Amino acid sequence: MPLTSKKATRVNRRVIQALLLLVALALITTESVAAEELVDAMPCHVNVIRWVDLHFEGTAEELGLRKAKLEKLIRLRLRNDLSLIDHDYMSESEFLVQTISGKTNKREGRVSCDIWTVGDDYPISFLLECKMLGLGHYDKPFFSEITAKVLGYTSRQKASNSLDESIRSAITDLSAQFLEARGICKRGSP
Repeated sequence: MPLTSKKATRVNRRVIQALLLLVALALITTESVAAEELVDAMPCHVNVIRWVDLHFEGTAEELGLRKAKLEKLIRLRLRNDLSLIDHDYMSESEFLVQTISGKTNKREGRVSCDIWTVGDDYPISFLLECKMLGLGHYDKPFFSEITAKVLGYTSRQKASNSLDESIRSAITDLSAQFLEARGICKRGSP
């Protein structure tokens, strides 16, 4: 039986969503690290988060998600989950000037999150990926960034709440990874 264009669109949307899920699952990995690999790595040096940014791909803005609100939530979760380090956020222009001029150092870090969404009605698939990066140059590039990912689906009505909860989860995971690696730096063993 031939597919009508409406049915074909639904089928294509579901195929894209299924592929997005498979790709995201393939990207999610965990690795253990020996203390000697962390001697000059980002978690051993970063003492202040200077920058937080968020990027949307797909239908996020059409779903009513607001960048400023979500960046504020990311900052709040970082302050709560990483209270051991300072949070002295710069404006975008200050950050760009410092980065371009090369005046960054190993003690400064940033958190960057990307949200990919597919669909505009149930099911809306999304992938949230947050990375913590150091602004300096480290001898051990293996741990120059820490990544946390959340894959999920939601309805249009629940999109904002679902993404808020996913951000909380991702930042908690990111913070735990950072603190674990930092503990290895201090203890000298995993």
